[in-house]
Amino acid sequence: MVRKIGHLSIGDVAKATGLGVHALRFFEREELFLRPIPRTAGGQRAYDPADVEWLLLCNRLRESGMPIATLKRFAQLVRSGPGNEPERLALLEEHERAVREKIADLTASLDIIHDKVVTYRRHVEEGTAAGLWSPQPPMVEALSDAAELDVDATSQEVIAGWRASARIKADPAQYAEARKATSGDFGPVQSSAGR
Repeated sequence: MVRKIGHLSIGDVAKATGLGVHALRFFEREELFLRPIPRTAGGQRAYDPADVEWLLLCNRLRESGMPIATLKRFAQLVRSGPGNEPERLALLEEHERAVREKIADLTASLDIIHDKVVTYRRHVEEGTAAGLWSPQPPMVEALSDAAELDVDATSQEVIAGWRASARIKADPAQYAEARKATSGDFGPVQSSAGR
């Protein structure tokens, strides 16, 4: 509820800006307003619509990543009046550059995420999604049962190591034990020509 110019309560301003009462007090304490906030005869803060407009701009600057120290510097420049516009411009240009970089990074991330969504959607619709991003590497899946393979003991130990490596995220303690069990000397590597 707006009373009259110069007499918006802290509650009114909190509603209008989405900032909490503690945040508004913080802004005042850190001298982020463009003027000292006057008090009523009863000691309550008395804001005006220009304070709300300034806070809405501050919200945008903060939400876009402007540090409090930079916002404070900007408020000091504006508060000090005409003559420092080039400095204000430089500050805003630097922030704009940072925001554009952030947007570019987020856009690149969004592109990757979208590609994954398209891939998963296609595989789900085609019924071919089983195994997408499997926690086990394909070779480990292919060699899932070394007992059925005609391999020597050394190869079986290597396969056991691969399987253990694939379980690292599921059970790091088990992985550590498996590494101990398969960390023996496998002897010299033989070329296929010598066999």
